[in-house]
Amino acid sequence: MMQTRWSKSVADHDDTHAREAGSAALRSLVVMEFVANSDRSVSLTEIMQAVKLPKPTVFRILSTLEEAGMLLREPDAKRYVPGERLSNLAANVLLHRRIDRRVAPFLKSSLKSSAKPAI
Repeated sequence: MMQTRWSKSVADHDDTHAREAGSAALRSLVVMEFVANSDRSVSLTEIMQAVKLPKPTVFRILSTLEEAGMLLREPDAKRYVPGERLSNLAANVLLHRRIDRRVAPFLKSSLKSSAKPAI
């Protein structure tokens, strides 16, 4: 099985986490997270093994995500990569994340200490 940053975190979670009743959205997110964190395109089998879901479920999720533009299937290889919509979502999250409130005190402190003249 391909090792990614995500697949290591899978071992840290309860196996039933993504299988809970009524968690179709969570299962879709788990699949998207695996594909997004992979360093290359991934196959249906690799995704099934990583997320520990049955083939029909993973295939249905992949079809839905592909139709929504969240994932892109390579036509010849039948492998999946993040789609334009998922890439845009990730970029918007980073763009609009309000880290400035958390980082501002450190930046101000750093600026004050670097503004002191060297003796």
